[in-house]
Amino acid sequence: MVANYYRKSSPETKRKNREEYKNLYLTEIKWLKDNLTLLKDDKFMIDMYTILVTGSRKMTSKMIESVRKNMNSPQYDTVQMIERQEKI
Repeated sequence: MVANYYRKSSPETKRKNREEYKNLYLTEIKWLKDNLTLLKDDKFMIDMYTILVTGSRKMTSKMIESVRKNMNSPQYDTVQMIERQEKI
């Protein structure tokens, strides 16, 4: 039997990650913070915001790509959502 073991990040690593993410992903963090009410049902996006703010783990390129993809999604843009509703 193999036990899955996950070692938590040290406080120094978390601090370093937070500072790095604050510089690299400023627009993503701001967008996620501004749209928290729209994201309340999307656990993945809430998790991405939590990771960016706390620095609890490394952000992979796929994770950032998915955040950026959702930033341009009409699902989270109220103006585009209204326009799509009117088309339907």
